[in-house]
Amino acid sequence: MKITRDQWWRIVATALPTIIGLALYCSHATKPPNEIEIVIPLTPPRVEHQGWVEPPPTLKAWAAEQPQFRITGANGDAVNQD
Repeated sequence: MKITRDQWWRIVATALPTIIGLALYCSHATKPPNEIEIVIPLTPPRVEHQGWVEPPPTLKAWAAEQPQFRITGANGDAVNQD
């Protein structure tokens, strides 16, 4: 069976990405880096504000729509947790 020029280019176009991918994998993935740079800041970042941050109004509106948590006994009466 003779391969035509068009078939030859289709074979090359199909096989070339695989060959290049394997070559890149073999050349880079099998060589781990010699050094890994870890940067640790010498001074901690400055914090301007600490403490409670008021939630946005959209979150407050969403929270108001959620069902309220209640602890009840087996008979369905609320249990006092004081």
